[in-house]
Amino acid sequence: MRFSVGVRRKRVFRACANEWLVDRAFDGSTKNAVERRLRNLVYPYLGDRKIGSILPTHIRVWLRTLQQRKLAGGTRAVTFIHVSAIFNAAVDDKKIAENPCKAKSVTKPQPDKRKIVPWSAGKVAAVRLALSAKYKIVVPLGAAADFVKGRSSVCPLWTLTGTRRCSTSFVRSGWWTTCTSSRLRSAAKSGTCRCLTVSSGTWTTT
Repeated sequence: MRFSVGVRRKRVFRACANEWLVDRAFDGSTKNAVERRLRNLVYPYLGDRKIGSILPTHIRVWLRTLQQRKLAGGTRAVTFIHVSAIFNAAVDDKKIAENPCKAKSVTKPQPDKRKIVPWSAGKVAAVRLALSAKYKIVVPLGAAADFVKGRSSVCPLWTLTGTRRCSTSFVRSGWWTTCTSSRLRSAAKSGTCRCLTVSSGTWTTT
């Protein structure tokens, strides 16, 4: 369906955002995350506004509101990127002339700068010791493969056979891993792969 320039400018932000989302080649977990951010952090403030009426002042107020909610800088930054991308698509489709997110008066949120402090060997050992036998394997695998929070924690029960071969999936975060003998191969949802050698002691679950 083709719309005149006037009609396109009067379409609400939510409708334009839904069109943008349909056109993205997101995998399932990423798409769900984007939808959740738009639904919870964007639509209550910009969703029902006509896209042609949204000005830099509205973006500044929206960003200030997110900051007042004490949301993490990373959350605000990635949500801003989504919103700006939606406006970019609207500019390309001639729905609006300019992207209000790119105005000089709008300050792009930045992720919080945090120093990552790895767990000590003692803490890793203590966590492993506190788990029941069937879950102990998750700790060394998570540490060795550098899984982030939420990726190793969704591992279903491991089945270790006499040949130490197993296969499982990390469904929630889009990770899959296959283990053959002492090799652990993990692939992220971006398609990159990495392999590392797991010592024989890693497979001891008691």
